[in-house]
Amino acid sequence: MPLLDRLLKRFRNREDDDAPVAPAAEWRPSLPRYAFSNTTVEIAAVGDIHGRIDLLRQLTPELDRAVADPQRRLIEIYLGDYVDHAGDPRAVLDHLIERRKLTDRDVICLVGNHEKMMLSALDGDESFVKWLDYGGAATLKSYGVSLRLASARPSEAREALRAAVPPSHVAFLQNLRESYAESEFFFVHAGVRPGAPIDQQSAKDLLWIREPFLSSFAHFGATVVHGHTPTATVVMRPNRIGLDTGAYRTGVLTAMFLNSDRIRLVDSARR
Repeated sequence: MPLLDRLLKRFRNREDDDAPVAPAAEWRPSLPRYAFSNTTVEIAAVGDIHGRIDLLRQLTPELDRAVADPQRRLIEIYLGDYVDHAGDPRAVLDHLIERRKLTDRDVICLVGNHEKMMLSALDGDESFVKWLDYGGAATLKSYGVSLRLASARPSEAREALRAAVPPSHVAFLQNLRESYAESEFFFVHAGVRPGAPIDQQSAKDLLWIREPFLSSFAHFGATVVHGHTPTATVVMRPNRIGLDTGAYRTGVLTAMFLNSDRIRLVDSARR
């Protein structure tokens, strides 16, 4: 029985009990051990943050507790969309940059569509205006750029943003990964296109897709762990796990801890 099927037997499905679930294909790898030690891998994946540094800081002690056991090696994965919509996106990027300096775990930051939009906004006036319509105003404010200036003179506001964003933040945004695979799990911001091999997905789909991914019960070649589409509770299916619980508007940021024995969910409302 596949690992996720076994884990789901121990974890009550938080979706509608009547929702149809197709059986996963028979694939049997388990989380590996690192070759250089007997350390067992544990994964912690964090959903879309969207500027809510307050919620991220609430989850941080739980992430740090996961490395207290020297017999486990933690892979800490952030699923993208760190900026826009709310809170203090600048502080979120500072926090993640510091996390990546930790040596007692692997910290992997994936790119979301909002990071891509922010980079485009730094480069062109038309992209800048579009980005503001997609929640960029919160990020602009976080960097100390006047929203009134952005409304009246977008070109000047864009130049002000370029001057305000530290080079370390630009480098961080430019070097985010599109995906990460570990054993039978594939971590990505938005999802994958059904029918396409998982290693041949387009960058656009990885960052933006909703349908037909969300309604598909096909096996994608791995269980896809994703954010991007907010839901009231975590979505747990044999073919995908959705971790975006709409933090910027609900106040609930969710992390999933996963190892070969169990799935454990921790969020900012029930930490």
